[in-house]
Amino acid sequence: MPSKWHSSSWSSEHWSCSWRRAPLLQLFHASAHMMSLGIPALRIISLHFPIAAASIVLAAAFQAFSRSFYALVVSVARQLGVLIPVAYLLSLTGDVNKIWFSFVIAESLSLLLSLFFFQKVYHSVKKEIEAQGNRTESPDFEGGSRTARNAIK
Repeated sequence: MPSKWHSSSWSSEHWSCSWRRAPLLQLFHASAHMMSLGIPALRIISLHFPIAAASIVLAAAFQAFSRSFYALVVSVARQLGVLIPVAYLLSLTGDVNKIWFSFVIAESLSLLLSLFFFQKVYHSVKKEIEAQGNRTESPDFEGGSRTARNAIK
């Protein structure tokens, strides 16, 4: 039974050359024209992956600290406030490859907004923890807390 890898559309010459250049695009049987558009697009878009990872972690932190509204604001600002307008402005240049930089720009600005919100959350949670620490009595060396000992007296 012949394998799909040995069909006429997948010559060994085509396979060895294009698979090494763009394995992801080859999964979709991309034409030469699509490869010429897709390779620069993936290279430019992949620049924002580490930045996006940091933004995702910060969004999870906001949700963990019951500040999900900040995650929502960052997400909406990234998509509607930055990505779409910047993509439109870069499309006016007429170069399709410049449009892909809108992802990098949007993610960078959303990371800055996330860091600003994280600083607010950090200081807020720190104050809450300090306030709770001042309300509770620390245990002493004789065992038990001072409040429990005072209640017994």
